[in-house]
Amino acid sequence: MFHKPLKTINFIKIEIIFILYSNQYPPDNSKSKLYQTPEKRNNQNFQMASMNSTTIPSSTIESIFNLMRDGKISREEATTLYDKMSETSSMTSGSNSNSTMSSLSYDEDDEDDEDCVHSERKVFNSMKNQKKNNRDLSRFTLDFEELEEKETIYPNQHLAAKKIYNTFLDRKNVITIGCGKTQSGKTGTMLAVIREFACCTIDPVPIANIFIISGLSSKEWKTQTKARVPECLRDRVYARDDLKKKMNLENKQNVLIVMDETQIAAKQGQSIDSIFNDLGINGENSANFLFKNNIKIVQFSATPNGTLLNAMKRTDIVTSKVMINPGPDYKSCTDYLDDERVRGTFALAGDFYDPEKMEELKGVILSFSSPRYHIIRMPKCVDDYNQAEENLSLAFPSNEFDICKYDQDHSDFEINNMLSSAPERHTFILFKEMGRCAKTYHKQFIGVWVERYSRNPDHSVGIQGLLGRATGYDDNGEQIIYTNMVCIERYQQLWESEFSGEVEWKSNTTVVKQNTTIPRATYNASAEDFPEITGRRRNVNQDWTIDEFNTWEELKTACNTRPELQKFFNRGPNKAHNEDENGFIRKKFKNINTLFTYDEIVNKQIWKEWKGKNTWFYYPCYRDPNDLSTLVWVIIYNSNV
Repeated sequence: MFHKPLKTINFIKIEIIFILYSNQYPPDNSKSKLYQTPEKRNNQNFQMASMNSTTIPSSTIESIFNLMRDGKISREEATTLYDKMSETSSMTSGSNSNSTMSSLSYDEDDEDDEDCVHSERKVFNSMKNQKKNNRDLSRFTLDFEELEEKETIYPNQHLAAKKIYNTFLDRKNVITIGCGKTQSGKTGTMLAVIREFACCTIDPVPIANIFIISGLSSKEWKTQTKARVPECLRDRVYARDDLKKKMNLENKQNVLIVMDETQIAAKQGQSIDSIFNDLGINGENSANFLFKNNIKIVQFSATPNGTLLNAMKRTDIVTSKVMINPGPDYKSCTDYLDDERVRGTFALAGDFYDPEKMEELKGVILSFSSPRYHIIRMPKCVDDYNQAEENLSLAFPSNEFDICKYDQDHSDFEINNMLSSAPERHTFILFKEMGRCAKTYHKQFIGVWVERYSRNPDHSVGIQGLLGRATGYDDNGEQIIYTNMVCIERYQQLWESEFSGEVEWKSNTTVVKQNTTIPRATYNASAEDFPEITGRRRNVNQDWTIDEFNTWEELKTACNTRPELQKFFNRGPNKAHNEDENGFIRKKFKNINTLFTYDEIVNKQIWKEWKGKNTWFYYPCYRDPNDLSTLVWVIIYNSNV
């Protein structure tokens, strides 16, 4: 049995450090040594707790660890240093040490102290539910071994996972963001991270406390992710629509939250922000909640955008960033550009449609030696969609080419089942709001990818779209990508800068001001740390507040669920807007369907001129009135009503 640990540990036993800083696992890849059985782990814990070994100062240990973490010395060299110091050390460390292990134990008396301000994540005595934890870990180990038969975790993914795990050795660290290129193996890294935390020797995370989540509402992501994680974790894979009703942190301590595609639905006021607020992991007093309950959040994205910039500037918690380098056979968007297999995309319909571009596309398609699948992202606007379909039919008649649709109304089939078999004729697959981030497609028989044309493209959307789906380790050597060329150049600069704000990067959660990328407020932002940010919610004055949303559905959900908005609506708001011939959403004002800009509504606040006796308004408006993708829904309401 363990004795109740002391509240503060000033000395750290060398045996603990050896195990912790060597990242828990032996250097070889033998499966028999990759995992610690529950019995072995418990025995080691008992031995370490009862040993009375020579100690060395925690500040010195931390210095050596930092050298090893930064790659300046090897693990073997660090071990040698520890050995030498342990032979001669008689020094003691001060009680105010900030060692990564300075809070190795948890005093249960703190549990009920609501006024206690914590500066480090607590470590909890895992013996309370040890029998269940052991059973869950055994099941996890078996499931993981079975998964590895079909889902290989590569050395670069193991390395990235260990780097991520090591960031949490600093017990002030709460969020770590793993940045990896599209289709470079973030899922494998995610799995390796989960294993690091579940199977480690010190403070392992119970399997029941691991959550895999995403801001995506995509069935594709959910199905794909469940198939690629150990079976015992599949009931804790939550897409955006699942989070509010299924994810529960009540009475849970020592929690790991792994978040995929962190840039989705990320702005303050959107669903993830609201859900995180309800869970206590952001908003007021969130730092104290995260420290007190030892909650660790690992986020993954190829384009973290404002979520990363927000997180790295926080002062109430420590956040970290880890670059996930791809494996040697990875094909990036820059590689396709160097191979001259990237073309500038073009409009399929509308004012900017050029028939010569369609003929050029036809020439590329007919140059393939055998029939291929060709994926086309279609316009959003119904009229433009229909016109684009007609233009494609004229250029590629049905007696020579096949066309099928893949959208919300035509998604009752597994597209990779189709793509895995060679087509008998050249076949166009018309995407509409499909094939964004996360989804992996079988590429062997793909010929061309044609991204939707935009005059003012969102760089993140461009990288995560069809261009991102074409990248990876399974290039067929011939596929051609039509995309927004500027996105590739900017992304390479962004990657080389390790996602700093120095590169001009346009996304849903960033704006460019004076050649610098500025984050908008996201669920990773602390209001105290970002008073200057134009956020999702702003107080216009003492009476009026503006909330922003990406979609009509998100706005309506907020109006029906958030108390400060519910008071204005019984079942509404009603959908009082119209889509013009170019796909822009207009709202009727003085009997005229009007296209509003974001600047007019939010910055210039022209609504004040006609508010009359109304206590609330909502408007669709555009950051760029020439770009459909810049749509923002805002609701304005009197905060004092």
